[in-house]
Amino acid sequence: MAKKETENETRERKPRMNLVLSIFLIIAILASGFAIYEIFLLNSIETLIRYIIIGVLILIDVVLFFKVRSFSKKRKKKRKKKIPLIVFMIIYSLICFAVGIVIAYIYGQLDSINKEFVTYTSDLVVMSSNTAENVDDIKDYTIGVLTDESSPDGYIIPQEIIKENNLDENNEIKEYDDYSTMLVDLYAEEVDAIFITDNYVDMFSNVTGYEDVATDTKVIISKD
Repeated sequence: MAKKETENETRERKPRMNLVLSIFLIIAILASGFAIYEIFLLNSIETLIRYIIIGVLILIDVVLFFKVRSFSKKRKKKRKKKIPLIVFMIIYSLICFAVGIVIAYIYGQLDSINKEFVTYTSDLVVMSSNTAENVDDIKDYTIGVLTDESSPDGYIIPQEIIKENNLDENNEIKEYDDYSTMLVDLYAEEVDAIFITDNYVDMFSNVTGYEDVATDTKVIISKD
């Protein structure tokens, strides 16, 4: 009787152990998937290195899957051999979760920094037919600039460029209330050059008369 009871207990333990193995396998694969997703987003690391790490994690997942499957099929597998596998899956899951969380935290910090800081760029633009190729060629020019002193790319950066290159010594600085009027005067040759935001092509290429603004104009100097 005692022997039969022991055999029955052993049979009951096997399904329980197989269930435990399956649960930890699912946790390990989910943890690995989380880590793989975060590593894939980590563009600051060379692509080849990221793919190698991802490949290693996928390989471990596949090995674990077939290992658990073989333990489930073979009845003679002892419990002692299953416990090390469970321990490994626990450690593997913790490492994957830790890696994923760390990367997610770093990305969160970088994202918040990007939201706090914005880069503005101002271009000194002339018509493509103009012979000037750099800022040293600009003399006796009428240069347009915005009057809005709070505008980084329309006033603040242009003023820095003007001072750095002494453009106010040999040129006339003409003030405007907006970019549109400034660009109209550039096309009409009322001014020889204008300071304008670097995305002016996107701003005006859909406006009638300025469809070819990208080729009609050229940038002499640009500053962030």
